[in-house]
Amino acid sequence: MDELTKSESGNLVKIIAAAIQLPGVKVNRENFLLNTFKDESVTTRNRILEQGPVKAGIGRRKLERLAEQIINTRTIASSTMSFAAGLPGGLAMAATIPADTLQYFGAALRLAQELSYLYGEEDLWIDGAVNMERVTNRLVVYCGVMFGVSGASAAV
Repeated sequence: MDELTKSESGNLVKIIAAAIQLPGVKVNRENFLLNTFKDESVTTRNRILEQGPVKAGIGRRKLERLAEQIINTRTIASSTMSFAAGLPGGLAMAATIPADTLQYFGAALRLAQELSYLYGEEDLWIDGAVNMERVTNRLVVYCGVMFGVSGASAAV
Protein backbone atom coordinates (compact mmCIF):
# COMPACT_ATOMS: atom_id res chain seq x y z
CA MET A 1 0.00 0.00 0.00
CA ASP A 2 1.56 3.31 -1.03
CA GLU A 3 1.87 6.29 1.31
CA LEU A 4 -1.00 8.23 -0.31
CA THR A 5 -3.42 5.32 0.13
CA LYS A 6 -2.36 4.89 3.78
CA SER A 7 -2.88 8.60 4.38
CA GLU A 8 -6.33 8.58 2.75
CA SER A 9 -7.30 5.49 4.75
CA GLY A 10 -6.15 7.13 7.98
CA ASN A 11 -8.11 10.26 7.16
CA LEU A 12 -11.28 8.22 6.55
CA VAL A 13 -10.94 6.57 9.95
CA LYS A 14 -10.42 9.97 11.61
CA ILE A 15 -13.49 11.39 9.86
CA ILE A 16 -15.62 8.42 10.91
CA ALA A 17 -14.30 8.58 14.48
CA ALA A 18 -15.16 12.29 14.66
CA ALA A 19 -18.58 11.78 13.09
CA ILE A 20 -19.68 9.06 15.51
CA GLN A 21 -19.15 11.47 18.37
CA LEU A 22 -21.88 13.79 17.08
CA PRO A 23 -25.22 13.79 18.89
CA GLY A 24 -27.71 11.75 16.89
CA VAL A 25 -24.92 9.67 15.36
CA LYS A 26 -23.30 8.29 18.51
CA VAL A 27 -24.93 5.11 19.79
CA ASN A 28 -24.55 4.20 23.45
CA ARG A 29 -24.11 0.42 23.34
CA GLU A 30 -25.60 -0.27 26.74
CA ASN A 31 -28.70 1.89 26.21
CA PHE A 32 -29.21 0.51 22.71
CA LEU A 33 -29.02 -3.13 23.83
CA LEU A 34 -31.19 -2.58 26.90
CA ASN A 35 -33.84 -0.84 24.79
CA THR A 36 -33.67 -3.42 22.00
CA PHE A 37 -33.99 -6.35 24.39
CA LYS A 38 -36.32 -4.72 26.92
CA ASP A 39 -38.70 -7.71 26.78
CA GLU A 40 -35.99 -10.15 27.93
CA SER A 41 -35.44 -11.09 31.56
CA VAL A 42 -33.02 -9.07 33.70
CA THR A 43 -30.61 -12.02 33.73
CA THR A 44 -30.66 -12.29 29.93
CA ARG A 45 -30.21 -8.53 29.50
CA ASN A 46 -27.20 -8.57 31.83
CA ARG A 47 -25.72 -11.47 29.84
CA ILE A 48 -26.35 -9.53 26.60
CA LEU A 49 -24.49 -6.51 27.98
CA GLU A 50 -21.54 -8.62 29.09
CA GLN A 51 -21.25 -11.07 26.18
CA GLY A 52 -23.26 -9.59 23.34
CA PRO A 53 -26.58 -10.93 22.01
CA VAL A 54 -25.11 -13.82 20.00
CA LYS A 55 -23.07 -15.28 22.86
CA ALA A 56 -25.96 -14.62 25.28
CA GLY A 57 -28.06 -17.09 23.30
CA ILE A 58 -30.35 -14.81 21.32
CA GLY A 59 -31.49 -16.80 18.30
CA ARG A 60 -30.49 -16.03 14.74
CA ARG A 61 -34.07 -15.45 13.58
CA LYS A 62 -34.73 -12.95 16.34
CA LEU A 63 -31.51 -11.09 15.55
CA GLU A 64 -32.41 -10.99 11.85
CA ARG A 65 -35.89 -9.71 12.66
CA LEU A 66 -34.48 -7.03 14.96
CA ALA A 67 -31.87 -6.04 12.35
CA GLU A 68 -34.60 -5.69 9.73
CA GLN A 69 -36.66 -3.50 12.09
CA ILE A 70 -33.64 -1.30 12.82
CA ILE A 71 -32.79 -0.98 9.12
CA ASN A 72 -36.39 -0.10 8.26
CA THR A 73 -36.59 2.48 11.05
CA ARG A 74 -33.32 4.16 10.00
CA THR A 75 -34.33 4.08 6.31
CA ILE A 76 -37.68 5.73 7.01
CA ALA A 77 -36.07 8.37 9.22
CA SER A 78 -33.36 9.14 6.66
CA SER A 79 -35.85 9.25 3.78
CA THR A 80 -38.14 11.56 5.74
CA MET A 81 -35.25 13.91 6.49
CA SER A 82 -34.20 13.88 2.81
CA PHE A 83 -37.76 14.63 1.73
CA ALA A 84 -38.04 17.47 4.22
CA ALA A 85 -34.70 18.90 3.12
CA GLY A 86 -35.88 18.96 -0.49
CA LEU A 87 -39.18 20.73 0.20
CA PRO A 88 -37.93 24.30 -0.22
CA GLY A 89 -36.91 23.61 -3.84
CA GLY A 90 -35.52 26.24 -6.19
CA LEU A 91 -32.37 28.07 -5.11
CA ALA A 92 -32.77 26.94 -1.51
CA MET A 93 -32.32 23.37 -2.71
CA ALA A 94 -28.62 24.02 -3.43
CA ALA A 95 -28.11 24.83 0.25
CA THR A 96 -29.95 21.71 1.40
CA ILE A 97 -27.85 19.23 -0.62
CA PRO A 98 -24.81 19.29 1.73
CA ALA A 99 -27.06 19.00 4.79
CA ASP A 100 -28.96 16.11 3.22
CA THR A 101 -25.71 14.34 2.36
CA LEU A 102 -24.41 14.77 5.91
CA GLN A 103 -27.60 13.44 7.47
CA TYR A 104 -27.49 10.43 5.13
CA PHE A 105 -23.94 9.52 6.16
CA GLY A 106 -24.80 10.19 9.82
CA ALA A 107 -27.73 7.78 9.54
CA ALA A 108 -25.47 5.19 7.89
CA LEU A 109 -22.89 5.49 10.68
CA ARG A 110 -25.60 5.20 13.33
CA LEU A 111 -27.01 2.12 11.59
CA ALA A 112 -23.54 0.56 11.34
CA GLN A 113 -23.03 1.01 15.09
CA GLU A 114 -26.45 -0.43 15.95
CA LEU A 115 -25.98 -3.48 13.73
CA SER A 116 -22.49 -4.09 15.05
CA TYR A 117 -23.78 -4.01 18.64
CA LEU A 118 -26.76 -6.19 17.73
CA TYR A 119 -24.43 -8.86 16.39
CA GLY A 120 -22.15 -8.80 19.43
CA GLU A 121 -19.39 -6.28 18.80
CA GLU A 122 -17.75 -4.56 21.75
CA ASP A 123 -18.35 -0.91 22.56
CA LEU A 124 -16.49 1.50 20.28
CA TRP A 125 -15.76 3.64 23.33
CA ILE A 126 -13.28 3.11 26.14
CA ASP A 127 -13.48 5.48 29.12
CA GLY A 128 -15.42 8.06 27.10
CA ALA A 129 -12.99 8.13 24.16
CA VAL A 130 -13.33 6.52 20.74
CA ASN A 131 -11.22 3.39 20.38
CA MET A 132 -9.59 3.97 16.98
CA GLU A 133 -8.65 0.31 16.56
CA ARG A 134 -12.26 -0.82 17.00
CA VAL A 135 -13.48 1.90 14.62
CA THR A 136 -10.93 0.80 12.04
CA ASN A 137 -11.48 -2.93 12.43
CA ARG A 138 -15.24 -2.98 12.80
CA LEU A 139 -17.16 0.15 11.92
CA VAL A 140 -15.27 0.87 8.70
CA VAL A 141 -15.93 -2.70 7.56
CA TYR A 142 -19.65 -2.44 8.38
CA CYS A 143 -19.86 0.84 6.47
CA GLY A 144 -17.97 -0.66 3.56
CA VAL A 145 -20.42 -3.54 3.35
CA MET A 146 -23.37 -1.16 3.58
CA PHE A 147 -21.97 0.91 0.72
CA GLY A 148 -21.17 -2.19 -1.34
CA VAL A 149 -17.39 -2.08 -1.29
CA SER A 150 -16.28 -5.52 -2.42
CA GLY A 151 -13.05 -5.51 -0.40
CA ALA A 152 -14.95 -4.78 2.82
CA SER A 153 -17.48 -7.48 1.94
CA ALA A 154 -14.68 -9.99 1.57
CA ALA A 155 -13.22 -8.92 4.92
CA VAL A 156 -16.54 -9.60 6.69
